[in-house]
Amino acid sequence: MKPLVLAILLAAALPVTLLAQHEGHEATSAGSEEGLGKVHMPTSCSPAVSIDFDRALALLHNFWYARALERFDQVAKNDPECAMAYWGAAIGNRRRPLQTRGWRVGRKRLR
Repeated sequence: MKPLVLAILLAAALPVTLLAQHEGHEATSAGSEEGLGKVHMPTSCSPAVSIDFDRALALLHNFWYARALERFDQVAKNDPECAMAYWGAAIGNRRRPLQTRGWRVGRKRLR
């Protein structure tokens, strides 16, 4: 009897759990930067570029490298003394393990 009661309680709780997880998640288009989450890194950059830097960092952490580089370049243009903008561009330009020649060769050999 106890397993049946437990199963009923779990089945009743499942929809509530799923609704709670879905709450606050809106569908976004593939080209949208919404839904990246929030990130903040204190820097010595001017306050005027802080929001743009944080958005570039969020893009970088979500693997949107091209857009992140555009944002970091814009931050550097607006605040040339912001060393972290150059750091972000360097991190965004580094070689990615899944996009290197060695990875492509290895993948071909597995086929």
